[in-house]
Amino acid sequence: MTGKGLSNLVWADRVKEELRSLGAGNGFKTAASVPKADFDEWLFDVCWLEYRRRPDGSVGFLRRLALAAECEWGNRGDVEDVFEKLLVSRADLRVVIYEANSSHDVQSIASRLWELEQRFERRNPEDRYLLAGRDSSEHGFTCFQLTSEGIQPYSTS
Repeated sequence: MTGKGLSNLVWADRVKEELRSLGAGNGFKTAASVPKADFDEWLFDVCWLEYRRRPDGSVGFLRRLALAAECEWGNRGDVEDVFEKLLVSRADLRVVIYEANSSHDVQSIASRLWELEQRFERRNPEDRYLLAGRDSSEHGFTCFQLTSEGIQPYSTS
């Protein structure tokens, strides 16, 4: 995604639309505050939902939350707050997309989120987290996966 000089609101909307599109393309119902989502924003900025179909083909009950994502362009405390929402989620994949002032800050925030996850009493070693930190000085994203061993770089290619 490109967009040097875009406002935080425009960045957030683009990220949400990209995630919505990926979810829909993989057969999920989506919830987000973007025009083509199946449902309005629900619990998280973006959700991928899988429903069990009824015999008549209509949408039945919620089977699983495949993805819960939060976008936060605010300060470090705001990023930690949205991460805590994801800690209590039962989503298969939990995603945080955030902005920081430098590549050092992107890494520092990722380290702090890993610490929060490690200290969470109800954590499960099978929980999956993906972090995408945007360095506002370079306008690129660095992605990480949180594992029980620590923070691992995550390639998007």
